Amino acid sequence: MRIIVGILSLWLCLLSSKSLAAACADVFPGAASNAQHNGSVNINYGSVIYSTPGNSLYTNNLNDNAGYSINSCDTVDCTARNNLASAGNFNLFPNGQPDVTLAYQESRTLAPGNYNSLLTSSETTLTLQPGDYAFRGSFTTGFNTEIIVSSPGTVRIFVRGEIVFGSQNVVNSAGAPRYTFFFSRSNIQIGSSSTLNSYIYSRGSTQLSASSHVNGAITSRGNVTLISASSITYDAAALSSIDLGEFCNDGSVVDHYNIAHDGTGVTCAAEVVTITPHDSAHLGGINNGGVTINLSTSTGKGAWTGVQTGTPANLTSAPGANNGVASYTFAPGETSVSLFFNYPDVAANTAETFSINVSDGGITETTGVATSALDDPDFIFANTGFSFSGLVNNFVAGDTEAGVQIQAIRTDLNSGECVGLFADGADVAVELNAECVNPSSCAGVNLQITNNAITTNVATTADDGVAGTASVYTLIPNLRFGPDSTATLDLKYKDVGQLHMNIRKEIELQDGTPSGVYMFGSSNNFIVRPHTMVITDVRSGSTINPGTTSGMPGFIAAGEPFQVTVEVRDSENSVTPNYGNETVPEGIDFTNLVIVYPDGGDVTGLNLSDTFTRVVGSPVTFVNSTISWPQVGAFTVAPDIADGDYLASGGLSIVTQSSNIGRFYPHHFEFAIGSSIINSCDTFSYLSHDNLTVNFALSAVTSSGMVSTNYRNNQTNLSANYQGVATIGYVAENNNLGVDLGSRFEMNPLSPIGWVSGQYIASNMSAVFNRDTVIESPLTGMLFGVNIQSEHDNRDFDSTVFNMNAATLGDCSITNSCDAIRINASDLDVLPFYFGRLRLTDAFGPETADLPVEFVTEYWNGNLWVQNNVDNCTAVAQSTIAFPVGTIDILANRTVVVGGGTSTVVYADDSAGSIHFSAGDAGQYFTAPGAGNMGSIDVDVNLTLYPWLRSDWNQDGDYSDDHLPKATFTFGSYRGHDRIIFWREVLN
Repeated sequence: MRIIVGILSLWLCLLSSKSLAAACADVFPGAASNAQHNGSVNINYGSVIYSTPGNSLYTNNLNDNAGYSINSCDTVDCTARNNLASAGNFNLFPNGQPDVTLAYQESRTLAPGNYNSLLTSSETTLTLQPGDYAFRGSFTTGFNTEIIVSSPGTVRIFVRGEIVFGSQNVVNSAGAPRYTFFFSRSNIQIGSSSTLNSYIYSRGSTQLSASSHVNGAITSRGNVTLISASSITYDAAALSSIDLGEFCNDGSVVDHYNIAHDGTGVTCAAEVVTITPHDSAHLGGINNGGVTINLSTSTGKGAWTGVQTGTPANLTSAPGANNGVASYTFAPGETSVSLFFNYPDVAANTAETFSINVSDGGITETTGVATSALDDPDFIFANTGFSFSGLVNNFVAGDTEAGVQIQAIRTDLNSGECVGLFADGADVAVELNAECVNPSSCAGVNLQITNNAITTNVATTADDGVAGTASVYTLIPNLRFGPDSTATLDLKYKDVGQLHMNIRKEIELQDGTPSGVYMFGSSNNFIVRPHTMVITDVRSGSTINPGTTSGMPGFIAAGEPFQVTVEVRDSENSVTPNYGNETVPEGIDFTNLVIVYPDGGDVTGLNLSDTFTRVVGSPVTFVNSTISWPQVGAFTVAPDIADGDYLASGGLSIVTQSSNIGRFYPHHFEFAIGSSIINSCDTFSYLSHDNLTVNFALSAVTSSGMVSTNYRNNQTNLSANYQGVATIGYVAENNNLGVDLGSRFEMNPLSPIGWVSGQYIASNMSAVFNRDTVIESPLTGMLFGVNIQSEHDNRDFDSTVFNMNAATLGDCSITNSCDAIRINASDLDVLPFYFGRLRLTDAFGPETADLPVEFVTEYWNGNLWVQNNVDNCTAVAQSTIAFPVGTIDILANRTVVVGGGTSTVVYADDSAGSIHFSAGDAGQYFTAPGAGNMGSIDVDVNLTLYPWLRSDWNQDGDYSDDHLPKATFTFGSYRGHDRIIFWREVLN
């Protein structure tokens, strides 16, 4: 199948090519990398990583099982850097998009755009153009798929679900300047014997099946696993040229600028204004280095007097100017700047409302998705008001944030300095409010205020969008002020989100009556983040997670979906009902996955096909029913904030580990294409000759066909093994006669096969098909197969792959009775087996001529023993043939004294320490000892090592005699003249 990719205008990249290349080098710093601390790189038998910088990998967990004498990094063994790759991301997958389905050998042209799922049959052709393809579902290609980039450019494929390449896929064989990039928010599986010229990123795990190869790089948050004989070659040259658009910058470009301040100010004091470039999801963290922003105010008044957080030398404003104008250039790496702003010129008994303007020449505080409430709030300055001294720090839900100070001040109109309003110890009636900024509405949880040992529940309301005011206030009748007219508060909030506080007091006239005029104050926006998350339930349908390890029962099959319920809690163990209601909802993901069974198993990430959704009730919980684990065994895991950072304020205080989840067991077993069984002797085999060559591979796989590498029994530490792995059985039949001869088939017990990294592999393994206890005619049509004899959870092959039943006549597929999988390459690739023997016959002749010897291999043809004329491979060790003076592996022992002379044995081929047979004959003779030198030679042949050449020489019904009958070779017996046909003695 071919997927041909044509030309499309390249994805607009707002970053410079230099900064993008640098960012992509951080995302793909080597051939195989992890972007999360609990991911791993697993290099299994025969697999190699090439050209990775420094022969080291960006991972904290490297499992090097490449094998004895195999260097995992080509010439040396790979090492772990204990550093991680940078993360990339993509999450724009619209609903309601069409599926793409291709039938067998179908051709299709597909334009860049949004789709649901892609599924191709085998040998199909898909034409693509460079550009972006977003698949909300999955991306699955069939057997023998080829993806060709027909013209220079980059195809970027983003998939929300799994990406599964079938076996023998080829992607972008032409290479540069044609490029492909694959991203999955789940797992990626590359089928066996596939080759991809691609850069690959998965938020789950990536697995290369046997004999698959990637030229480019792979980065995963979970595991990167190379199954047997697979490889990754790092292509640094392509990385400098491939166009990955916004991906390497974590999908972020500046959409607008966000202006943040507390909304109110007093003319005698500087306020802090923070300016942050935001992306289209209202998220910051964007490197804005080198960009200059121009600042102004809507009233043309105000002064930018310094830098609180940023680079002071990069602020430019006219000294002493009160025109609101300045500029600031972001230093490399800066993602925001906080500036001091003064607004000293307000008339007495009035307040001025204005806004701040920001522009970098194209992007402003109003471009893109910006809103006035979130990104361009009004500022109110007056000569009298409340000032929150310093910032209200971010804190944790349920914790107490102590020492928040509010100062009541006015501007001395003569000096311009700030002076206090209230005496030390004064108890003043004020009104307080807390407004929810993000989420934009509250969930009914009050903000607790403690002052002078008195705690008051202050109402929380939605932000009304008006600086310094609120829709509902809570009266604090006696707020105690201390020195410098400052009140000290302790805060506690048992929910999460971004808030700010408002305070007001009605100014009294000189006679003490209300004036109807208020003095106001507002805090900065502060964030209250969750304390922890707790998994409260794990189940699949009605099956509740048993939390078992090696015991019974198991939970579900690897790869099958299960449901996890999570509560978000504060430090007092109460739920925080507003989590997930943020403007860009904070999500839930998992971290710190720990394998508890088998011990030391490969750490494999979870697959979340969808996000957690809120279930509002009592209490508020979050549920995800699409979680799966492409592995066997059991694990614990901790729920966490999806991006690890709640509204950019930090992560959880405590990461709470779950109890055991599992045991997961294989979904089924797969039998790899390309199995074979090869005769022990060219075109035939002797029964009981342990020289059959067998090749097959079984895999314990998930529901989507990924190999579960923790299915193993090859570890010396028993706790590191998966208990109850499948026991493999063998079947055999001759000419479909309906008699199962599998009990006579054995793999070489000296080289036992075990389950290693989820696979049971016979690679050029020797095997034997034993004789029956009685002599038998040639078996000319032998087929062999495998099946599962036993397994801890009764897992088996998918019944559709069975193609053999040795115990039945006829075609088992017609009767739906197949129960095994054929090892022979095809049902026509049958093997003939012979019941063989070695025969050495007495011989005699005159001492003046060489004495020929009949030393031959034979087989039983059903009626009699006949010489095996096709046997060109039997070789008998010289050490097993004994002459009167010793075995003939000692050259001198081949010459024997006969009378007064000697005779030497000669063979047609006695190379390499063995006697080799051709057309079933050793070509043996003894040289003539010479006239008058008469005598005999006894020869013994030991067949202990050759059970396939034994026979019943003593006629006791046992065909396993381990020595040939002693053969005698006599010189001095007259055999007559060659011209005489008949000789008879005439007696007188």
